[in-house]
Parts: sequence; structure tokens; C-alpha cells
Amino acid sequence: MYKFFTTVFLLALGLLCSGVSTVQAAGIATSTATSTASSTVPVLAATTTVSGIASTTATTTATTTIVVHDSAVVEKRVRESFVDAPAMVQIARCESNFRQYTDSGKPFRGGANGGMVGVFQLYEKVHTAGAHALGFDITTLEGNIGYARHIYEQEGTTPWASCEPTPVLYDNSALRIELLTKLVELLQQLLVLTLAGK
Repeated sequence: MYKFFTTVFLLALGLLCSGVSTVQAAGIATSTATSTASSTVPVLAATTTVSGIASTTATTTATTTIVVHDSAVVEKRVRESFVDAPAMVQIARCESNFRQYTDSGKPFRGGANGGMVGVFQLYEKVHTAGAHALGFDITTLEGNIGYARHIYEQEGTTPWASCEPTPVLYDNSALRIELLTKLVELLQQLLVLTLAGK
């Protein structure tokens, strides 16, 4: 029992002293799985004329490999798109852990019945028509980020209320000390009660 209280105390102490919000603590681990998608692009190879008799045009295809869902690439794009709104970066981390696509290359889906899509987990049934009207495809990285920007400009972070970052107490040392003191007192009282009950 004593080990349990010690563990709880150390965890609470660590989070309070480090200034890490619950959103940050929940999103510390990140996935860096990299997958690729291939596309075939026609490339004009050569045009030859032999003594003005025949002209031949040869066309070949080249396969290009593009990384489409490396979480580091997605995070970089989100950060670039929301330089002025760091809360949206934390929301993307909370919503999808910076995933737009699954390892198989399909759009990342979450929520009830997979109804949310992409890095900002936009509700597909609600947002697809509005996004298309503005020229965004929310199943793509750029479309998801672009439409999230549109929503943010209209409504702020309210649509992502479950992922809004909590304020971090970086500069309020007195409040931290007071909270830690109360936590220690409560843990001491709980320990006394536990030992008295044996």
C-alpha cells in the first residue's frame, strides 16, 4: 500500500514540477512509422528522326515514391500551417498523434464508427460538403489542415474542446508550491488512516 501512495505522489510531483499539461503528458509518445505510396508518371523518353523517313516517339513510365504519412512530416506541416496558433499543434497531437494516413496508406479514421478523418479528426459526415465547397478534401493532408484552418478562423479551438490544451503553470511557482504542499498533506493523512486501519 505504501508503494502505491509513493508512486502516486511521485507521479503528481513530477507532473506539477515539470509544468507538463495533461495533453502533453498524454501525447509524449509519438509514432514515427513511415509508409510510402507509389504513383506512375508518364515521361517522354526520346524523339528520333532518321533521314527524314520515320519519326518515333517513345514513352516510358517512371515510378516515384513519395512519403505520405510519416508523423514527423505531418507534424512539420501542421506546425508550418499554425505558427500563429500553437494550440492547434497540440490539438493535432491529441486528436491523431500527427497521423493523416494509416500504414496501409488509407486516411486515418477515429471516433465512433470511424467517422472522424485525418490529422485533425474532422467529422466526415458534417464537414465533407463544406470542405469541398471551399476546395478542400479532408481525406488528404493539405485538405485536412486547410479546412481545420478555416474552422479555427471561424470558431477558434472550440470544435476540439476535448483536446484543447490546458494552461501550464510555468510562471506561477507560488501556486505550484501551494498545490504540492496540499498534496503532501493529503497523502500524509491518507497514510495515517491506512496505517491506523491495520
